[in-house]
Amino acid sequence: TRVRLADGSEPFAAASRFEMSGRSTYRLAAQKLPGFMQTLLQRAGVSVDALAMLVPHQASAKALDHLQRALRLPPGSLVRILQTHGNQMAASIPLALHHAIESGELRRGDQFAMVGSGAGLSFAGAVLRY
Repeated sequence: TRVRLADGSEPFAAASRFEMSGRSTYRLAAQKLPGFMQTLLQRAGVSVDALAMLVPHQASAKALDHLQRALRLPPGSLVRILQTHGNQMAASIPLALHHAIESGELRRGDQFAMVGSGAGLSFAGAVLRY
């Protein structure tokens, strides 16, 4: 490989660090995520009102607040575990889903959506029935 650990670990460590421009990424996500959600729900043939719960990536409290306002979600319909678990990157969605099920917020037969964002700004989502 190009990085030879025998020459020292700094080149490897430098290439392993995650960096992003948080403010500009947040602004872009805040602008684009509501439209992504509308497309996701439209393609699934459901309205936001038909969802019992939205299970989002737990990026930040500001991002969760914005998502709730932008989609006009009623209180309690957005899973929030950020305060107790932090931003766990890719693990935040399955952990938030687990929390919603274990706490009884999400029940058998409920329809819900999961949505996440990734570095470089990509979105993914799914509408499911538990």
